[in-house]
Amino acid sequence: MAGFNTLLLEQEDGDLSDPIRCALSAVLEVGMIFSSHTHGNDVFYEAHMKSGDPRGEGAQMVTLADQISQRQLVGMLSRLLPDAKFISEEAPDGHEDLLIRDVDVGAIGEIDLVFGIDPIDGTLQFRHKMWEWSISVGVMRKGVHVGGVIFAPDV
Repeated sequence: MAGFNTLLLEQEDGDLSDPIRCALSAVLEVGMIFSSHTHGNDVFYEAHMKSGDPRGEGAQMVTLADQISQRQLVGMLSRLLPDAKFISEEAPDGHEDLLIRDVDVGAIGEIDLVFGIDPIDGTLQFRHKMWEWSISVGVMRKGVHVGGVIFAPDV
């Protein structure tokens, strides 16, 4: 198995809430999918430029790995915690009803549980088969960050 360097950020009182445990489980599982393919299956590295990026055409790319990672993370977490909502970098891809888009930051405080997902943080590095990429999931309750998980499978 690839390096298992996991950074788990927890609440100050040390109590890991169920959403954080679920995020840890999901991130580890999804991370190992891509770690096992980092030096093999080139299909994960196929990329296209995001459309509608406010920074201009060609500002960011998205790989098949980004899309699969997001789909898997949202799918796993929504099965474990059906009332959760999600903020993610990538297009919805099958979970439109669970993703929060164009919402006022104050409105997030009205939602009980929100996961913030970066399905492949460091897409360019991932695409070039470098080790400097990770999968990140933050957890918010009523708009307050309570923890998160960052997993860098190839470290």
